[in-house]
Amino acid sequence: MHWKAGFSIFGLLAALCFAQQADDRVEIMPRAKPATAAMIDGKVRASNFRVDANLVEVPVRVTDRYDYPIMGLGAGDFKVWEDEAERPVVACSGHDSPLSIGFVFDSSRSMKGARIQTAVAALQHVLDASIEGDEFVLARFSDAVEVLIPSFTPKPGDVANALGLVAANGWTALIDAVITTVHLVKKAHHQPAAIFVVSDGTDNNSRYSESQAIRILREANVQVYAIGIIDTVGFLKRAATETGGAMVKAKNINEIPAKTDELLQLMRNRYLIGYYPPGNDGGQWRRITVKVPAHPEWRVDWRRGYQSLDAR
Repeated sequence: MHWKAGFSIFGLLAALCFAQQADDRVEIMPRAKPATAAMIDGKVRASNFRVDANLVEVPVRVTDRYDYPIMGLGAGDFKVWEDEAERPVVACSGHDSPLSIGFVFDSSRSMKGARIQTAVAALQHVLDASIEGDEFVLARFSDAVEVLIPSFTPKPGDVANALGLVAANGWTALIDAVITTVHLVKKAHHQPAAIFVVSDGTDNNSRYSESQAIRILREANVQVYAIGIIDTVGFLKRAATETGGAMVKAKNINEIPAKTDELLQLMRNRYLIGYYPPGNDGGQWRRITVKVPAHPEWRVDWRRGYQSLDAR
């Protein structure tokens, strides 16, 4: 991994109104049907994705033993099960595409000094590596969550400026911040949206519980990517696993540059694979399993399931 030059601010998201739980439910909505589909060597190009109203799209990441992303796979390389029923993979796209990123920035007391400076630098690195089409929202948290950029902006400078005067103080409302960011990214132009978090400790001041947060994340079209600094952050690890994202551990602040690069690679290099579900009972949780049978030595991470619609 190479640490790209340029630092300034590290945005870690969070923030917006805590709507009532009925409004927290973010269903995986079917996509509209474009006119044509291009199929080349079993790969469906994302720009010409043709899907039926019932197609389920699952974000998937494949890495080798060194955590390097494996790209160039097609639909025939994957096998998918919904609950216990194997389903044919009918669509597969994978390329370096624009991202909608919700930054969750930890400004709690434990981030004072070098930690918050390094977190700011990590965010700036993500911004410096942005490509055309990327967009960002931003929230910070300590005792409570503060939304600094509530609507998506395509300008990295907006994020840097918003965090210019953030100081470290207070407790850690990490879970509230992640849930708030789920609401912020509802209008993302690129799905699934990425929630990017850097934090150095466990939650000690949120109103929401971990189980409530996991339920909301399961029902939202998001992936959680996180860097845990020094302390083990169990909630972030579980959130990343459930959503098909990733969490990496930095043993000290000097490892954060390399860990940020690692997450950037994982965020950019992912697949969307599509299948038609078996019959359905509306409103049920559907468990998904994804494998690459020809390469059991590779690691496959995917979104673990979805909440089916009450009616299809």
